[in-house]
Amino acid sequence: MVNNYHEHDGRFASKRPSKPTETPMAERVARAICRRNGIDPDRKGNEAKWRWQEFMDDAAAAIEEMRIPDEAMENAWSGPERWNGDALGIWQDMIDAALGKVRVPE
Repeated sequence: MVNNYHEHDGRFASKRPSKPTETPMAERVARAICRRNGIDPDRKGNEAKWRWQEFMDDAAAAIEEMRIPDEAMENAWSGPERWNGDALGIWQDMIDAALGKVRVPE
């Protein structure tokens, strides 16, 4: 059972995807930064770019900081015995831990 409440921004999360998305992570993060700041990411911005493209440096910096997990993320991994070929599930658990979400074992 997953607590779907995003404590960091007060909105409810959708169900976890069952497979990775084709949209690059940096673009998704840049779009999220736009939305978080009340900006429509799909509007034209400066220099004929889309607004989300103006936030790519911020997105890259945020993703770069995720290179080294914090203690909560490391605990979500729980070591090699946790590995069962479910890389997506482990990744999502680690991100949930980084965001301060609670995952209750089923």
